[in-house]
Amino acid sequence: MIAGQASVPLTASIALAFGQRVYANQASPYSREDPDLELNWGVVKDWTEESRYERKTQAELEKLIAAITDAAHGVLPWIRQRW
Repeated sequence: MIAGQASVPLTASIALAFGQRVYANQASPYSREDPDLELNWGVVKDWTEESRYERKTQAELEKLIAAITDAAHGVLPWIRQRW
């Protein structure tokens, strides 16, 4: 890993890809129920295998990690409920 780059485990990248597809198909009901989740998906949706190697600022990384891991409105807990 190059200094300053975030590392996302392979299982997380697979989970995010799964979640992106599921959320894209079901976004409307979830965004109405949980606008904070919608905001977090807005942060995470552009993440790709290629983008993980792009340089990010500390603030961008912290925002991405928070959007993924937030216990109440995070992308990863949402995916875990549906996987």
